[in-house]
Amino acid sequence: MGVSFLFSDRWTSTELRRALNALLPPDCRVMAIHTMIDDFHARKSAHSRRYRYVIGTDDGSASPFRHPFEWALGRPVRMELLGACARQLAGVHDFEAFSVRGQPRAHHRCDVHLAEWRPRAADRGVEFHIQANRFLHHMVRMLVGTMVDIGLERRPVGDFARLLASRDNQDTSAPAPPQGLYFARVEYPVSAYLEHRPADAVAAS
Repeated sequence: MGVSFLFSDRWTSTELRRALNALLPPDCRVMAIHTMIDDFHARKSAHSRRYRYVIGTDDGSASPFRHPFEWALGRPVRMELLGACARQLAGVHDFEAFSVRGQPRAHHRCDVHLAEWRPRAADRGVEFHIQANRFLHHMVRMLVGTMVDIGLERRPVGDFARLLASRDNQDTSAPAPPQGLYFARVEYPVSAYLEHRPADAVAAS
């Protein structure tokens, strides 16, 4: 995740990163610092964001070491049905049916660059990966909740296309629980960097 702030040029990037990490709590760490253009904004300058949602489908998902960090579904889900839903997400769509009320109508359109389900290692479950130019409040959790209901055969796969074309969120499944959702990364255009962007830099601060 990127953050933006102003700092004195008497600091080098290495010195500033070391100083910040000395002050931050152990569960928060600055991994890299980059010098950006003057009007850079960590949120508004991003051209894509990526989320990952983790689901446990095995009995071990109920373990106290796992269930705080994933959706402990604890039952198999049909991967081919999840994939059939995810493939419909690529491109520009109006996600009003997968958003909470109160957002301006013009702000429901998102351009999805990637949407796919992947199996987790050791048969622990599945992961949903989605990348887009922007996301609506609770959008990923509402998408996952609906797709999992379809994957559990609680509702027909045809519902997904209907909801994607709808402006009504009243028929959307309940959102997936929050503990499975992770903000994976953010990407900024090369033009936002004053210095050469390292090949592995996806978040800037």
